Amino acid sequence: MYTRLSRRARLTALAVVLLVGTAACGSDRDDAAPVATAAPATVAAPTTTAAAPAGTDAPATTEAPTTTEAPTTTEAPTTTVAIAEPGPLEVTTRDFRFEGLPSVLHAGTYSITMHNEGAEPHELVILRSAKTLDELEQLGPEGAQENAVIAGFVPPSSPGASTAPVQAELTPGDWTVVCFIPAQSDGMGHFHHGMTQTITVLP
Repeated sequence: MYTRLSRRARLTALAVVLLVGTAACGSDRDDAAPVATAAPATVAAPTTTAAAPAGTDAPATTEAPTTTEAPTTTEAPTTTVAIAEPGPLEVTTRDFRFEGLPSVLHAGTYSITMHNEGAEPHELVILRSAKTLDELEQLGPEGAQENAVIAGFVPPSSPGASTAPVQAELTPGDWTVVCFIPAQSDGMGHFHHGMTQTITVLP
């Protein structure tokens, strides 16, 4: 009897122990404070650095070009024209032009000597007319004298010859210097070949 009771008691005690132990274990799991889980450390995003290629210097900042001042305007050199004064005047004639004849003169009396260095005879006529040189040529020597004001006339000279000085009275205005002698090549007056020049006479 004792043995059975004792065994039963032991079994009962064992059951009680098991129940109590199970409850205790469950209580430990349910009632235990949760273990604090450390928040994951914030990982800083890596700083992106644009590395310059090895051996290459970073490009230097180029400053904007400074404004260059406009170059100063250079005045054109003034051309000084020599103005001939009354007195002796040496003129050389060639085929077909006048040389040594000033383009601007002061009014007055000029003593003109002509040296012919051309291959043909030449003359020098200083005139002013309302008619053209072609018209005066058609009129002939007498008709030209009637339709023109002649300030000076140096008669024809042969190649290589020089004339005696001839007086010419020049008054203010524009005058035409011309050679009417026909060219040996075509019979046209030398002025057709360019032997004419305009001169301006100042007061």
